[in-house]
Amino acid sequence: MDIKNCRKWMMSVCLFVLLCMPSVVFAAQQTVEADGYYIIGDGAEENFSVARERAKQDALGRAAEMAAVYVEKCTAVKNHKLTASEIKTLAAKVLNVMDTVFENTTEGNVFKIRCHVVARVEDDETFASLLSDRQQLEESLQRERAKDEQIAKLNRQMEELKRQYQNAKTDSERAEIRRQAQTNDTGFTAAQWVERGIRLIDKLIEWNNNRVKQARLTNLGELTNLRETRECYEAIECFNKAIALDPDCVEAYVNLGKIYTNSHEYSEAIECYKKIVALKPDDVKAYMSLAANYSNLEWRYSIKGESNKAIEFYNKAIEFYNKVIEVKPNYVGAYLSLAYVYRKHGESQKAIECENKAIEVKPDDATSFQRLAIWYEEKQEKRKAIECLTKAIELRPDYPPYYYGRGRCYEELGDRKAAKQDYAKAYELRPNVDSYAKKLRESENW
Repeated sequence: MDIKNCRKWMMSVCLFVLLCMPSVVFAAQQTVEADGYYIIGDGAEENFSVARERAKQDALGRAAEMAAVYVEKCTAVKNHKLTASEIKTLAAKVLNVMDTVFENTTEGNVFKIRCHVVARVEDDETFASLLSDRQQLEESLQRERAKDEQIAKLNRQMEELKRQYQNAKTDSERAEIRRQAQTNDTGFTAAQWVERGIRLIDKLIEWNNNRVKQARLTNLGELTNLRETRECYEAIECFNKAIALDPDCVEAYVNLGKIYTNSHEYSEAIECYKKIVALKPDDVKAYMSLAANYSNLEWRYSIKGESNKAIEFYNKAIEFYNKVIEVKPNYVGAYLSLAYVYRKHGESQKAIECENKAIEVKPDDATSFQRLAIWYEEKQEKRKAIECLTKAIELRPDYPPYYYGRGRCYEELGDRKAAKQDYAKAYELRPNVDSYAKKLRESENW
């Protein structure tokens, strides 16, 4: 091959590589530097090491904002619509801190702590993993939001304590403010432990997602229990340290409860969620989690044949789903979960009542009408099932399962003409589904 043809060949190869690159890419690794500040000594006595952590937290927040600008500018996101907060969360996930430098300066009677961080925005698997799983992205965003809100709340409280200290008139007032400042420092340290635990959970989720993907590709068989991993043990230790420092640290209980639920340690999870509702009596998510874990225990003891225990936990699940409705009457998820529990126990009429209540709260949800149609089908009330599926079709006319289900009901009632029309519509909308094609062929021979 001569030099000219060789160059053409090389250019073709380069072009091919560029065209085959993934749709989400970083142009290159980018370094960001940011300063964070915290002033100590202008009011209530504070722990110096905690003050340094506050300065560092401020610096990391600024670095994440800078990284977010870079991520938004240099990343092509195909078929993804990301909000500003999602971009910032993604940036924080790919922010690798390389160096941290502290500097203390004196200004009058106060110390000003400056924290300078140097971080690198890296093209790692976390970014692609989060983008590929929208639910994981949202869960990660919720954890970040809860953590940020808690730290911001503690910082606001500390600023208010400093203001109060400056205006305090007596030694007893100042002593009480110093005590509250120490409590605030403890809460901030607890929040830092929660943050470390969350980071470990995120790494564990990412690792597991990659492992599942690899297992599907190579047929590696059953995966190891995540509860047995080092990261999981360390995350639990972080959350327990947060609770030891601050027994009212709700976020620590929330994350511990999720770990225990996912590892089928339902009794331990229940204890965590009981703590949460004791601290936040209007937390509907905690009540939902309590109900779900009691329902899981009911299922476990049913399999064991321990009916008395199973009934006890069944009643507990019902109690907490009803508690959700008491706290938040328009919480659709509680009605749907109750309907599911009632259906499992053969109480179809109660299930139907719950489904109807869910529809009353959210009348534009086509899937609610589909679920209600299933209940009526089980009760052999085909006409009512057809009414529900017709309503579902009105709300979502492009969804073939609704036509197929209604066609089945028409066929069982002997209305073959209507059944044939629905089977034809289901096939028209999704011709690659074998069951639709089969039913249409059968109906053509009627």
